[in-house]
Amino acid sequence: MSGEPQARLTTRAKLGYTVADVGFNLFWGVTSLFLLYYYTDVLGLANATAGFIIMAALVWDGLIDPAVGIIANRTRTRWGRYRPYILWASLPLCASFVAMFVPHAATGATLIAVTAAAHLLFRTAYALTNIPYIALSAEFTSDSNERGAIAGYRMVFATITTLVVASTTLPLATSLGAGDMRAGFFYVATIYAVAAAITLAVSFASTSESADAGHEVATFSQLWRTLKANRPFQLIFIATILSGIGGALSSKTLIYFFKYNLAAPEKVTLGLTVLTGGVMLCVPVWALISKRTSKRLVWMISGLIGATAWATLYLIPAPTVPVTLAILLFAAVGASGFYLSFWSMLPDTVEYGEWHTGERTEGVVFGLVLFAQKVALGIGIGLLGVLLDAIGYRANQVQSAATLAGIKTLLTLVPAVLGVAATATIIFYPLDQRLHGRLVKALARRRAGLRAPESG
Repeated sequence: MSGEPQARLTTRAKLGYTVADVGFNLFWGVTSLFLLYYYTDVLGLANATAGFIIMAALVWDGLIDPAVGIIANRTRTRWGRYRPYILWASLPLCASFVAMFVPHAATGATLIAVTAAAHLLFRTAYALTNIPYIALSAEFTSDSNERGAIAGYRMVFATITTLVVASTTLPLATSLGAGDMRAGFFYVATIYAVAAAITLAVSFASTSESADAGHEVATFSQLWRTLKANRPFQLIFIATILSGIGGALSSKTLIYFFKYNLAAPEKVTLGLTVLTGGVMLCVPVWALISKRTSKRLVWMISGLIGATAWATLYLIPAPTVPVTLAILLFAAVGASGFYLSFWSMLPDTVEYGEWHTGERTEGVVFGLVLFAQKVALGIGIGLLGVLLDAIGYRANQVQSAATLAGIKTLLTLVPAVLGVAATATIIFYPLDQRLHGRLVKALARRRAGLRAPESG
């Protein structure tokens, strides 16, 4: 658990750790797929206001991520550095998620203030729980292939959960609320929060971490020096921002595209199900390809597949529902490879930084990359809110031809361009499984007090 080369992890260990992704993705799925729609079409907030609230909360979340990583990195308890947060912060996390959907009679400025405060509270609790959980993956094993396997388990849990969220949230909210969508979303949020609390508790109980991971507590100057020398981390950071903005635009615009461009609001759930289900089905395939080739190659190929899918949809003048569903399935193939590569490549940058500087800072590495992810998501959503106003979008009304064209562009062309840019960045990523394995062995010899050879 301290970064030394580990034996192969058992299936039980992998399942015990990654089951927490069920809980996290219940929250992430709802906020990613439905929160902007909930704000604009259920609460009745203005497009730009709704987008700004989500953007501000995500930027706040991103800003505190590195701080949470530093705090967790310096934490010393009998349960380890990272595990305690999975348990301690889970209750405020679940409670704050429900609080975002509590029905109330507030209007005007009060409605905006209450909505923003609830979202900021949720994002704070999310960071306190999620950053230590993800950082724990770098402590779990130093074997690059095992990390790839863990990423695969995580993606399976994430996509299954997102599939459930995508396919059941709107029908459940409609049914449980008996036509009152505010009440319906509150009941659904409560159910999801209870389920999440259970999975986080199980993950805490199923994992172990040494009480003292054996690393010195780094100063801020040492942390900065480590990150400055870590080129693989820097490349992932840049690619995360680019792909995050594109992903935010596509995922948030999809529901509007079905409702207005395709005039098939009843097919929104089917579209989201196809997209998330396709991701789930393709993860094992990409995991096998990654093990036999390289994580970088999987990212590059899947990124180009995703960009091609969105560009294809843009070029079709009047796509039908079946054609759109087919293209979404194609896009899912690309998305699944990207998700798998991102989460399996990121832990490997920890050893790269440690080799060059002697400092191990997984908490900060994960905190900063998630900062980039959330800030990018916030920028994407905030930009979407502004652009919806710019193209003349009005909730629950017939949209003009120009507005429909704008919605289509936001869904397809912009994410395609950003996806290509992110893929181009990863071309320069220097780590592969062989080099990472050599770094891990060299670090083990260094820790044992032996002189390690150059890594090449």
